Amino acid sequence: MPTNPDSASHLWVTKRVGESARDVVLLGVAGELDACSAVGLREAVLGTVTPADRGVVLDLADVTLVSAAGIRALGEVAATLANTGRRLALANCRHTVGEIVRQIGAPLALVNHGAVAAALAAVRDETTTPDRTVEPSQGLALLRERARHLPGALRTRPLIAGAVSELRDRYDLPDSDSAFLLLRLSSQQYNLKIRLLALAFLNAPPAHPDQQTWFPGRVRDTAPPVPFADAPRGWRGNHGAFLSAVLTASMSIMDSEAGYLQLADHFVGGLRLESQQGLPSRFTERFTYVDEPLPAFGSGAQSTRNLNDEPDATARSIFRTEGFRSVHSLPLLDEDGQPIGMVSTLHKDDEPRTSSAQRTELRAVARQSSAWLDWYHRTIMLDALERLHNVARTSMADRH
Repeated sequence: MPTNPDSASHLWVTKRVGESARDVVLLGVAGELDACSAVGLREAVLGTVTPADRGVVLDLADVTLVSAAGIRALGEVAATLANTGRRLALANCRHTVGEIVRQIGAPLALVNHGAVAAALAAVRDETTTPDRTVEPSQGLALLRERARHLPGALRTRPLIAGAVSELRDRYDLPDSDSAFLLLRLSSQQYNLKIRLLALAFLNAPPAHPDQQTWFPGRVRDTAPPVPFADAPRGWRGNHGAFLSAVLTASMSIMDSEAGYLQLADHFVGGLRLESQQGLPSRFTERFTYVDEPLPAFGSGAQSTRNLNDEPDATARSIFRTEGFRSVHSLPLLDEDGQPIGMVSTLHKDDEPRTSSAQRTELRAVARQSSAWLDWYHRTIMLDALERLHNVARTSMADRH
């Protein structure tokens, strides 16, 4: 049925029912994709995806205009889908639209595949078929090496492919599609990004399929108190929502209009952007990963610096355009005092002063956040792995 996300936007999205899309959502888009229709497009696309779908193909044959804002909207949809292991592919772009996709969409992994059939094949191939040259038996080192040479948004693909291959082989699943579906469903049940579950699966001591329990004897602790985030509901047990609450609390303490939170990436190294507020989408697109964290990350101490000293010219330009002149950095430390993340708040003063009370409050946020994240990895993450183990064992038993 055709839907118009916004009657004032002149954009229509139609779900193609009955065509040979099977487990990929095929949508026809018509009209103009610009700033007015961007939000409506996002809602229309994400609202059609079910847990069993591998990805989305947009047939843009009837799209007459795509602006830079439209490209950013497509990139945001692609990133949202990628967080659960799905892919967005484009088909039938008109010449002008195709040129815009080619020139602007490449850093966002947006590709015009020409015919719909080619786009459908690309979604299936890239989301479920592991690279046979990347085998988990060779260890995570090879997977990491492959990932380091990919753009930020694509770095998790070797990781997910390796987890799919290992899951299929360990539990004698019929194919990679079955293994990928089990991985995805477990991640969705626990509101967990698929890359985190894939990494935990490959890092955990292997469980034999005959084991009824992957982690026998473990005790499930209750979540530690986090007073700064007790008021908002909905984040409990949700990794992404909790990190957003941490950033919100830090910005409130520092009276900041914008900020971002990064966590140490245990797959390729460096820092990965997990949450941001008050910054344009091009910041997210450019800084999904930071390969070389600033010295403040390793020091473990709060610090404030002038953004004239920002080493990355692109970041410096974005911050200046938004009117920010300094940044306050709050490292998150594990129980051994090692840095595991960074909360950064942005300010319009050259050298914002932080009071003793502010620093004390921020230390409490950092301490409580680190304790919660430790609990999450010892409890919720292991719950998700247990569920994956049990479902895979059941699937194997049903076939034998």
